[in-house]
Amino acid sequence: MFPGTKYSGDWEPPQPEDNSYYEEHEHEYKYYRPQQKVKAESCYDVLGVSADDDLVTIKKVYRSLSKIYHPDVNQSKLAEEKFKKITDAWEQVQELNKV
Repeated sequence: MFPGTKYSGDWEPPQPEDNSYYEEHEHEYKYYRPQQKVKAESCYDVLGVSADDDLVTIKKVYRSLSKIYHPDVNQSKLAEEKFKKITDAWEQVQELNKV
């Protein structure tokens, strides 16, 4: 259809002659690692509350989220992972407020 373009069938994408292009743009080719993102989130961010909120409010939010994402109620895999994050975050909040 369009000679010399990728739509004509005879066009091939340009290939780099060395690896310098990939070294410059290495950040674009890295895989997404969800484990690193989870570690960066604080327990308050996971629950969606601020650190200034009292424990009663945080507990209410935790219970409402756990009802939504509990594996017996919500059958998706993502919900199960979210439920584990919420539970871990609640345990961290309890540990922080023991003092």
